[in-house]
Amino acid sequence: MKKSLFLLILITSCIKNKDVNKEDKFFIVTNGAAKSHFSTLNTLNHFPTSRNPELALSPIVRSIGEDLFILEPDNDSIKKYHRFPNGDITERGVLRLVPATGASDMIIVSDRLGYSSLKGSAKIMAWDPSTMAGQGTVDISSFGISDADPDATLMAFSNGKLFVVCNQRYSGKTVPSPAQVLIIDTKNGNAVTSVTDDRGAYTDNTTSAVFFTENGDFYLYCGADKPEQNGFLRIKNGQSSFDVDYFFGIGAPGTIDHLSCSYYAGSNILFSMGALTGSQQFGAFSINLIDKKVTKIDLPASTGYAGNIFRDGNNLYFGLSTSNAKGFYEYEMTSGKAGIAPKINTTNMGDPWLMGAF
Repeated sequence: MKKSLFLLILITSCIKNKDVNKEDKFFIVTNGAAKSHFSTLNTLNHFPTSRNPELALSPIVRSIGEDLFILEPDNDSIKKYHRFPNGDITERGVLRLVPATGASDMIIVSDRLGYSSLKGSAKIMAWDPSTMAGQGTVDISSFGISDADPDATLMAFSNGKLFVVCNQRYSGKTVPSPAQVLIIDTKNGNAVTSVTDDRGAYTDNTTSAVFFTENGDFYLYCGADKPEQNGFLRIKNGQSSFDVDYFFGIGAPGTIDHLSCSYYAGSNILFSMGALTGSQQFGAFSINLIDKKVTKIDLPASTGYAGNIFRDGNNLYFGLSTSNAKGFYEYEMTSGKAGIAPKINTTNMGDPWLMGAF
């Protein structure tokens, strides 16, 4: 079964534009048999050409204002779309990547700076979202453990420093340990510091989470095959090594094999989908990073083909493919109330890959 889906996707909240219908501000991407479909809530299930671009399977999506950026790993490209007040969406540019570079993540720091990890070429690429032009690369080939490519995957950015998680694949297999993060100081000539820890191991970009908390601490979830390495590591704000006093293991037998699809909601609380031990399904969980407590949320179980967790105000929307329906199920963080049916039904469109706003 296809394991789900990382995605730690950071989406901007709704823009204040009275000329845009509310239903056009929120968008849905669903996965079909061979392609993904984009829809706003206003055009759900309709696929009009002017508002629903057809995409390669399982894209990575970011947004800034009315602009939408879509990384299609299989097509080695980043596409830029613009949403007009009437809801029409038009392609505004394409950044072509070198074929087979294996682009695996995209973050946008500002309207003039974005980064993409190119795990197939041992480079991190900087680019300009306004012009869709490349702005140079950082060579990280010297940090490979088993070969000349550390296999950069997920990234996070804070205070001028780019944190890049490495997979370290070799001959089709993942190096069992250690967990590794490269810290690139973009304000100091892109100097690179490698941070490793044998307590954790990193498998792939579908079973991890990387994020900063409000106080600037960096967290990495390691979806390791070994239960004792399945958990969270932390780098404290201003430090360049993993916190020796912190490891939050969740690999106790009989509960969760690994996490996928995580969203950091603030106040040291992470929401994730977790692969249920002895099952082909995933459950929803709330995770307290300080108290080291994992709590099951009463949402229906999902297959591994579903997508991200999206936040709108005090509500979360979990993309779930359940035995009864496919779509985004609502969870009220304040009351803890969970929906038993999808708030947004995508059963006729495909598996709910992601939801966002622009």
